Amino acid sequence: MKVGILTYHRTYNYGGCLQALATRLIIESLGHKVYYVDYWPKYHRDAYRLLSFSSIFKAPTLASGIRSLVDAIRYYPYRVKRKNNFEAFLTSEI
Repeated sequence: MKVGILTYHRTYNYGGCLQALATRLIIESLGHKVYYVDYWPKYHRDAYRLLSFSSIFKAPTLASGIRSLVDAIRYYPYRVKRKNNFEAFLTSEI
């Protein structure tokens, strides 16, 4: 039997990824063919952008907008590394 798992597993969170993996492995052990139905709507993609200008321009004050811009630049290398690590994890064969 084909089984589809509707999940939001592309979070940059190992717990969410491992939960989706564990569910797949258990269902496969019961003899079923498992597919992920990837739940990745636009607002989730926006939340995981490396650099989001919308949060900067929608800030309530100029000072908080500038602070958002400085934080975005400051944490950019960390966000790139985190994204690359999770992309590698998600595409790895387990």
